[in-house]
Parts: sequence; C-alpha cells; structure tokens
Amino acid sequence: MHNATFGTCGGLDVDASMRVLKDDHTTPIDGLYAIGNDSLGVIHNPNRHYCGFGGVAQGWLWTGGRIAGEHAANYVADTFGCAEVSVALSELPATF
Repeated sequence: MHNATFGTCGGLDVDASMRVLKDDHTTPIDGLYAIGNDSLGVIHNPNRHYCGFGGVAQGWLWTGGRIAGEHAANYVADTFGCAEVSVALSELPATF
C-alpha cells in the first residue's frame, strides 16, 4: 500500500483576480477566469517561491473560486449590465 495525491499541476497562469493571463504573464484575457488545478501555474512555478503539497489544491480551489466569482460578477455587471431581480424567500419552492 502506498498513499499518494494525484492531480495535475501547472497550466494556466492567473493574476490576483483569477483572470487568465496571456503568454506575456502580465496581460489578462478579458472575461476568462481559472480556478483550482487549472490555475496552479501560479503556485507551482519555479519563478515564484510558493509551493505546497496535499491540501493546497483544495484551499486554492475554494479561495480562487470565491475571488473569481466576485470578479467575474463585477466584470459582467460592468461590461453588460445586470437586471434587477428580486424574489421573496416565501416565493421560492420548498425544494429549492
């Protein structure tokens, strides 16, 4: 028996807003975000001094998802606008 973690590392490079960066590693691609293992290029990069094992992928997934979601929602609102939606809790189906 041998315990080991399995997953991919590397891939897309992202900025602090979780926006995918172009090949120049500084210019974000508008509207494109990456989280989890798809964006581990920023962590497992020999040019950056941060590397972790084990639970790093889970922490990166949850944190990156929160950051990307917030920034993506702001991007959509700023770029396309948002409709006002209002639903009372009593109007939601019981199985929602």
